[in-house]
Amino acid sequence: MKLKQSIRYQLADFIGPVIVYYGIVVAVHILFFLIHNFINPNMLYLGGGMSSFSMVFLFICGLCSFHDNLPMHLQNGVSRKTMYTAWLVVTVIVSAAMAAADTVVASYWIFSSISSCCCWLLVSATSSLCSSTACR
Repeated sequence: MKLKQSIRYQLADFIGPVIVYYGIVVAVHILFFLIHNFINPNMLYLGGGMSSFSMVFLFICGLCSFHDNLPMHLQNGVSRKTMYTAWLVVTVIVSAAMAAADTVVASYWIFSSISSCCCWLLVSATSSLCSSTACR
């Protein structure tokens, strides 16, 4: 049952970089949102394109992860076949988790941008109606 331990060991290597990656992504989204609101507050900010950055991130993590674990697995008697199978399972798990996180973060930004735009339109429409001659 060395497959389960190999999966857990390789999955532990991905947790830290993924947390740092999403911290940077959220910080960049907040920065762009604030810059966008200061430059042109009347336009809608849709912070998209995150899945392409996640794809590049996963590619680089995949390149780096295979070589680091090989000596440790060989010293503990784990075959290359078991290690490669665990690597494939970890890749599927991390990719699925990041795809779900990208969807949640992107839908949050789109929803918050659209809702703030709708609130702005509602306030503008209400103020324009009340300032017309019918309200006087």
